[in-house]
Amino acid sequence: MNFFVGEHYSLGLDFTKSSSVRENLPIISTASELAAFLCISPNQLRWLCFHKRLTTVDHYYRFILTSNSGKKRLIATPKPLMKRCQTRLNEHLLSAASVHEKACAYVSGKSIKDAALPHCNKDIVLRFDIANFFHNVSFSHVKAIFRNLGYNEGVATLLSLLCTTPHVRKRHWDLQDYYFCSIERHLPQGAPTSPTLSNCAMKTTDSILAKIAAKAGGEYTRYADDIFISLPDKSKVGYCISGVRHALDLSGFKLNHRKFRVMSRSRRQLVVGLTVNNRANITRSYRRRFRAFLHQCEKYCVYNYAAEYIRGVLSHVHSVNPYHENKYKQDFPWIEHLPKTSWGCLPKYEPKSIGVAADGGIVAWSTVHKRVVSLESGAPHSKPRTIVRDPQLRKAILRKYQRQVELLA
Repeated sequence: MNFFVGEHYSLGLDFTKSSSVRENLPIISTASELAAFLCISPNQLRWLCFHKRLTTVDHYYRFILTSNSGKKRLIATPKPLMKRCQTRLNEHLLSAASVHEKACAYVSGKSIKDAALPHCNKDIVLRFDIANFFHNVSFSHVKAIFRNLGYNEGVATLLSLLCTTPHVRKRHWDLQDYYFCSIERHLPQGAPTSPTLSNCAMKTTDSILAKIAAKAGGEYTRYADDIFISLPDKSKVGYCISGVRHALDLSGFKLNHRKFRVMSRSRRQLVVGLTVNNRANITRSYRRRFRAFLHQCEKYCVYNYAAEYIRGVLSHVHSVNPYHENKYKQDFPWIEHLPKTSWGCLPKYEPKSIGVAADGGIVAWSTVHKRVVSLESGAPHSKPRTIVRDPQLRKAILRKYQRQVELLA
C-alpha cells in the first residue's frame, strides 16, 4: 500500500526488504502489519505518524514542570491513543532491546544504589551532566535502534515517528490552535518509550566511557543524564574530563558545564543523592528533613493523609540502609499502621497560604471573607505565626480539611 507521512519523512518508507528481527520480537514488514500489531487501523497509524510543519493537531499534552530547585522542564505526555501505542511498543518490542550494564536508570532490577556502590571509598569522584538529555536523542538515534533490532527501513521510520516529537510552538488565531513544528524530532520527556530508548541510544557511548574509566583505573556508572567516574587518585582527572567531552561530542550530546563537579575525599561525595565517602548512605540532611516532616505529621494528625509519600520515602531509605528505616519506625510507631493509600483527596481550590497560628491551630487565607480563618472551625483567626512551606505537608493538610478549604473560595 502507498503510505505517506509528510514530505520529509516519507522518503524513508521503504518496505521492499523483509524484516529479519531478533528472536522473540514480532515480525513486522509493512505498515499494515504494524497497524495490526498496535491494534489500530492503517489510517490511524498514518494520522499518528504524519509530520507537518503547520498543523492543528498535537498528539501530546505539553506543559512546564518546575522542580523544587527552580529548574524548569518541558514535559510532553502522549494523548490516549498515542500513549496506548507507545505502551504496547515498550512492553512487547523495546523490552528485548539491550542496554549497557553500567546504565542504572530505567532498568528493571536496578536502583540508585547500583549507581552509587562502585564509587564508594574512592579518592576522586567526577560528576558530569548531559544537557537536555531527551531532547538530544534525535530521530536518527531512534531509527538506528529499530534498525539494529532487525526492522526494515520503512517500519523503522514509522516506529521512530511514533516515539519522537518535533519542537512545537503553539499559536492561537481565529478561534483555532495552530502548532508550528520543526523538521527535527527528538524523544519526548514524558512518553513511556523514552526511558528505554535513551538507554539504547547511549549504549555505544557507555561502552566508550567505561573503557576510559577503566584505562584510568576507575569506575563508571550512568543514571539517566548523570555520568559518574571515580578514580583512585587525581592524576587521571584531566584525561577523563577530555575523554568524556570528546565521547559525548561524537554521539551528538553536550555537557552541562554548570553541573560538573570534582569531589575529593576531604568533602562530601554525592552520587545520585547518596554519600559514597565510605559506603552508600542517605545524606544526613535528607534524614533530618524527613524526620521533621514525620514530627509535623504527628503533631497535626495528618500522617494518614500523607501515607503514600511516607511509604515511598521509607521504601527508598530501606533500599539504601534498612537501619534508618527501623529507627524511624521505633521513633514513630504509627508508621506500622499507615493505610496503603492516602486518605482524602485534594480540593479543587487551593488557598493562597496555609499556616500555624500561635495557639497551634491550622489557619488559611479566605478569598471570600478577605481574612485569615481557622480550618478547624471556620471562624476568623489571628495571622499565622509560621507558614507551611513543605509541599507534602501542605498537601496532607489540604486533604484533611478538603471540605473546609473549598468553602474558602
